[in-house]
Amino acid sequence: MQWHTPIGYKVLNGKIVVYEEHRKIVEQIFRDYDSGISALRIAKDLKDRGIKNAHDRVGWSHASIGRILENYNYLGTEDYEQIIDKELFERVQKKREQVRTRGAGESTDRTKGKGSYSAECCDVQSADAPTAIFSHTVRE
Repeated sequence: MQWHTPIGYKVLNGKIVVYEEHRKIVEQIFRDYDSGISALRIAKDLKDRGIKNAHDRVGWSHASIGRILENYNYLGTEDYEQIIDKELFERVQKKREQVRTRGAGESTDRTKGKGSYSAECCDVQSADAPTAIFSHTVRE
């Protein structure tokens, strides 16, 4: 198993230290998400700007952004210097939880696409969001 330091850090003389260039990226990711920008949109922006990830590639996804946003090492540990303050980190965690639980309790069938359709009439409900999906809600 290969281990690597999270983006924002590097190993120097056997110690994990903050890598300032990447620290700015991590801080921006947290600020953007906190301001309401989706993980998918953040990933697209980083790709479009040619920003390299922790693997030194321009390869970002909503999943990789999610892993950054949920990485407690950014709060500071015995091995990692703090990059993100606790208040910002906690706000982001609350927003991520809200996104995960949005619509909980409804039975939906979702496939990628633009807009949201009701199973009763299949009229477009919302197609203005760049990350909108088709959604068929089963009503009894």
